[in-house]
Amino acid sequence: MVQEVDAIIGRNIMKMRKLRGLTQKGLAKMLDITPQQVQKYEMGKNAVLPAKLSRMAEIFRCDIQDFFHDSDVIFKIDDKPITHACLEQYKLQQMIKDFLSLGDSPFMQQQIKNVVSSMVKTFKEYPALSEKVKV
Repeated sequence: MVQEVDAIIGRNIMKMRKLRGLTQKGLAKMLDITPQQVQKYEMGKNAVLPAKLSRMAEIFRCDIQDFFHDSDVIFKIDDKPITHACLEQYKLQQMIKDFLSLGDSPFMQQQIKNVVSSMVKTFKEYPALSEKVKV
């Protein structure tokens, strides 16, 4: 029987795993369990043992209590909650900040523009590739 707390923990494991670009197989290897067990955790079908939850907190660099919150908050930056809804905006702001930190280096700025333009062109030509790089 699925307990509500197991479902909450499972959803948070999935959010954190995806945010860090890990597959179920990759997380399973880090935890020394099967990918099927990770899937059962994420679906809330199996309770996560405290030792595994502690190891996941290390992997995801979060506090254990973060697994128990039933909200859209996926992590905090400077004690400000970051939700899925504002994550894309945050990533864009961070990219702009990083770009501007290059200062007056026209060469570096042009190189970055070229890389981004190339990626956009590639993803337009081969949309299936963009699915493989989502966070």
